[in-house]
Amino acid sequence: MAYRQLEQFDLALACWQQAAEIFRAIEDPKAAEVEGWIAQLREQLGGEAFAELEAEVGARREKLLKEAERR
Repeated sequence: MAYRQLEQFDLALACWQQAAEIFRAIEDPKAAEVEGWIAQLREQLGGEAFAELEAEVGARREKLLKEAERR
């Protein structure tokens, strides 16, 4: 959650989406926790801003995740 605290919402969302996909694939109950973080971000930003962020992240997710690996 550190990226959200730094207001790097794009990076936070990219990481959480990736984590949620992995947890769902292996049927890990932690998927619900990660999805909760995404829902909290949606509430914090508001529906329209979150939709814009989600579209931006969808187009750049791999790049964002590679940047996070280098940090």
